[in-house]
Amino acid sequence: MPDYIPGIDVSHFQGNVEWDKVKNGGIGYAFIKATDGTTFVDSTFKTNWAAVKSAGLFRGAYHFFRADADAKAQADHFLQTTGIGTGDLPAVIDVEITSNANDTALINGVQTWLDTVEEQIGAKPMIYTLASFWNAHLNSNFGSYPLWVANYGVSSPKIPAGWTTWNFWQHSQSGTIAGVTGNVDLNNFNGTQDDLNASVIGQASSNADAPDDSDNNSATSSADTSSSPTVSGDGSGGGYTYIVQAGDTLDKIAASFQVSVSDLQSLNRIKDPNDISVGQILTIPT
Repeated sequence: MPDYIPGIDVSHFQGNVEWDKVKNGGIGYAFIKATDGTTFVDSTFKTNWAAVKSAGLFRGAYHFFRADADAKAQADHFLQTTGIGTGDLPAVIDVEITSNANDTALINGVQTWLDTVEEQIGAKPMIYTLASFWNAHLNSNFGSYPLWVANYGVSSPKIPAGWTTWNFWQHSQSGTIAGVTGNVDLNNFNGTQDDLNASVIGQASSNADAPDDSDNNSATSSADTSSSPTVSGDGSGGGYTYIVQAGDTLDKIAASFQVSVSDLQSLNRIKDPNDISVGQILTIPT
């Protein structure tokens, strides 16, 4: 199997997750169940959403779609619950049941959800599905969206109609890793660390334009939020989030934002100021 980047997805079924242990076990990202239908919110979403970011992992949120409920209301419910935006992995719609709706209603509902979310956050959402279900009920008109496909016990996943490749692959629903009690879904990202960095909302152009700074003489960050991968924070601890780029040091990042190294360490729970990695998400104190 190629060298994919491993990740997990969780919901309330996993209970309390020790995210520091998850990260130390080599996991690079996590998708978290957020919502279902028009009113349900997963009981562990809020805790996991903050904790994944605090642990320095990429985070994503997904919505379980029900075609018998208003699609726009479902999208609004997801957006209001998550506050998903720049620095997060693409928003995900989980499409795996018909809810007794006909195929036309299912197709139209999925498109409405996707359009509503994309208009709000300015980035294409991702579709989670199984090829067998998708091919039976939907069509090949969605191939421009990122794909997260589920297929277990195979060396490579079956791709639904409309796509030629996959972005994320859920390859097991019975994985075991440090920090999670019991089984957990295991995923692979189809790309390099740079590709994963670029896949987060608001980062594709920033990472593509980042200068080569392999000699470590200058930081790739800047306090100018119009030209650097920094954004207004979501209120969970700081004013900005920043994704560590090649050549960054904590000293340079602190200087760019005019904050202290010790404050960066404290807010992001960094014990060793020399131990930061490309792709790590840092919260910048206000």
